[in-house]
Amino acid sequence: MALLRMSLLKLVRRPAPYIVFAILAAILVLFFLALGFSVGQTGEAMEELQIQVLLRFPTAYTLLAGFVLSFGGLLAAAYAAAVIGADWGWGTIRAVIARGESRVRYTVVTYLAIGLVLLLGVVASFAIGVGAALLAANIGGVSTDGATDPDTLATLPELLGRTWLGVAQAGAIGFAIAMIFKSQLAGIGAAIALYFAETFLRLVPTLDEVLMYFPYSVSSAVIATTDELTDGGFGDAVPTLGANTAVLWSVGYIVAALLLAALAARRAQITQ
Repeated sequence: MALLRMSLLKLVRRPAPYIVFAILAAILVLFFLALGFSVGQTGEAMEELQIQVLLRFPTAYTLLAGFVLSFGGLLAAAYAAAVIGADWGWGTIRAVIARGESRVRYTVVTYLAIGLVLLLGVVASFAIGVGAALLAANIGGVSTDGATDPDTLATLPELLGRTWLGVAQAGAIGFAIAMIFKSQLAGIGAAIALYFAETFLRLVPTLDEVLMYFPYSVSSAVIATTDELTDGGFGDAVPTLGANTAVLWSVGYIVAALLLAALAARRAQITQ
């Protein structure tokens, strides 16, 4: 517990989590405000209806969770890589090992601290996003009655938990890469490259059955509601894992990433 408290104190004193959170919150607010102001401005009845559906609750909750999961996951990967990469660059790991701390324990506890920070970020971002969605709905003249529906509110804890799991999984990928290469840039660059590689490879239909098991595809599927084909964003339906299956794969990716990170820490040559 002492190591966890130390790790949390170290993280909250750095500017990185606040910068990452501010970026995500700003994107969320701008996105929903853009939707709100676009109501009545499109000139197309079908587009108008689609925007209104997106701003209507409970759909807005799911849209918000997906947005946090997508952009938040990318930022989480960069943040986790920056944290452990900085520990290598600043000699923090060398100092911790010198006083007799287990490398594996330090690796796991550091990631756990990052995960807790990400949980706070997901909850805070979701709260800000809900406020932005409500404001956008009012601007666009869309009813917000569904926002306070008891049955809908009862599903939000699970939705938040799944969103956090997907974000934490993305963070684990960046964390492991940065630990292996002992570099912030390597972790951030590789995590971002993987994100965009998955996105662009979606344009190749023959790869859909394989890509659905890739890290970011798995994390985005944890809040899916069915096992059926979904729109991949380019007009074509693409297969995706069911939500519960994606949760299992997401947990598996986190465990695998931590195992690789711990192995890299154990094998690393650290001069005292």
